[in-house]
Amino acid sequence: MTEAEWLACTDPMVMLRFMWRKTGDRKWRLFGSACVRLIWSLACEEAPSAVTAVEGFADGSATKAALKKARASMRQERHCLDEFADCLDEKAEVAVRMRQKWLGYWLAEVAASEKSHGMVLSELMRLGSDVQDVTMPESDALAGLFRDIFGNPFRPVTAAPRWLTPTAVALARSIYESRTFDRMPILADALEDAWCDDADLLAHCRGDGPHVRGCWAVDLVLGKE
Repeated sequence: MTEAEWLACTDPMVMLRFMWRKTGDRKWRLFGSACVRLIWSLACEEAPSAVTAVEGFADGSATKAALKKARASMRQERHCLDEFADCLDEKAEVAVRMRQKWLGYWLAEVAASEKSHGMVLSELMRLGSDVQDVTMPESDALAGLFRDIFGNPFRPVTAAPRWLTPTAVALARSIYESRTFDRMPILADALEDAWCDDADLLAHCRGDGPHVRGCWAVDLVLGKE
């Protein structure tokens, strides 16, 4: 894959194969969590709390025990849906919504597995052809998540120490923790005030997104990998 192909790619599986083993577990878990949140947003519901445990584990604030508990919780929720679904007309709207939730629970369970390298995306693409009548994320939306989290592997950005002012770092931390990614343009302004002249970084912060936890620009300011 070339840089131009990466920037234009709309096939997340091609991007997955290219990035496989090129980055650490944290990024993959956060990508998985972003996929789960996207699925649940399509169902117009809040993502299950277990996703928070996956994200916490990725950032070192949750233990393996918490991850295991989250995985078990998602498995139990899926089983409850399976039992209830047997009583429903398969084409009924409530049954379609339940399949959407079942998919979200399954992906959350995969994201909470011991090894998460790309597994969520693989399962999502596989199930996309099997789960009927369920609204699935568009491929270009998943590709957008890829570029937000993994950036441009052909042109990695290194933060100059002068960019990392207390204002910029505090703002990035607030955006990350509160998920207020609509404030990314403000982060760009703070970086520019600190004499940041990297066009890719500033453009990403001011772009339309998507932006999620694991966003390469926020990670860069916070020193996360």
